[in-house]
Order: sequence, then structure tokens, then C-alpha cells
Amino acid sequence: MSDIHIAPGRTRSRSRPSLQKIVRKKPRERFRGTPPPLTFDLDALPAATLLSVPETAAACRRAQSTLEVWRKQRDHPLQWRRVAGRVLYELSSIRAFLKGTAGLQEDLAE
Repeated sequence: MSDIHIAPGRTRSRSRPSLQKIVRKKPRERFRGTPPPLTFDLDALPAATLLSVPETAAACRRAQSTLEVWRKQRDHPLQWRRVAGRVLYELSSIRAFLKGTAGLQEDLAE
């Protein structure tokens, strides 16, 4: 090892930084898991009620990111709309989705 001569002014260095120096740049700010169950009864609410994204995710027992992906799919049965810039879901479509009958009325009409 001592027989190796390195050119003057040049040091041995790795082309990549060591793994100990790699640090996550920014912590995740949002909860990415499945939210806890709802604290209220869905059956007590009228069918025209609009639920927020966290409430809908808790009712369907899915992550909020899953609902975001579903919103991009045109044929998904969960009906949603934007009200004052917020995404809200219709309780009637949530109930149909939970029963497993969502989308069946549209299929029978065709």
C-alpha cells in the first residue's frame, strides 16, 4: 500500500458521498396512513350531506392519497365536487360504495 504514489495536489476521495452523510431533506408533513374510524354515525346523517376528504377516508377505511388517485379516474363511483376550493364527497355515493352497489345503477341503464 505504501508503494502507491498519488500525484501531488490530488487526494483520494469517493465519487459518491458516504451513506452516513445522506439525510432526508424535508420531513413528510402529512399523515399517509389509514385514518381512525369516524366518531359519528353515518346513518344518522341525511343523504345530501357532504363529507370532507379525511371524513370520507375514515368512512371508507382508505388513505387520503387513495382517494386522490380515485378522483383522477373517471369511472370511479365515489361522487365528489369542489365547494369553495375544497373537495367534498356526497354521502349517498359513500353509502352505495360501502354497500358494494356503487355504479350498478349506471351499468343497468346502459
